[in-house]
Amino acid sequence: MNLSISHHGFDLTQDVKLLVEKKFVRLEKHAVPILGVHADIDRDQHHRQGDIFHLRATIEVPHETFHGDAQGESIEAVLYRLIDQADHQISHYREIQKERGRPKAQIRRVMKSIFPWLGKEDC
Repeated sequence: MNLSISHHGFDLTQDVKLLVEKKFVRLEKHAVPILGVHADIDRDQHHRQGDIFHLRATIEVPHETFHGDAQGESIEAVLYRLIDQADHQISHYREIQKERGRPKAQIRRVMKSIFPWLGKEDC
């Protein structure tokens, strides 16, 4: 996986860089080839709220690009929120890719949404 990190408003320490890399590697569990990830971390200083971190990420997989955006008071919290978003998007993408080659599975899913009392053996 090709990972690039840009930052604005603070120094990117080695610990933060390792944390970001470790969390984005978690997305590879879906068995979807991740071609590239670009993460952009900004820190804004609000006079009443303190530091606010913004994390925007672009994740490229074959035939699709995912975007995520999160903000919060710590880099860790923002990173966890964004990874959860990306995890959901990639798992949904993987399910669609699985069904694309299996029209019977698509028909079964539609039939079960229309007739919920039908079991797998009835479709």
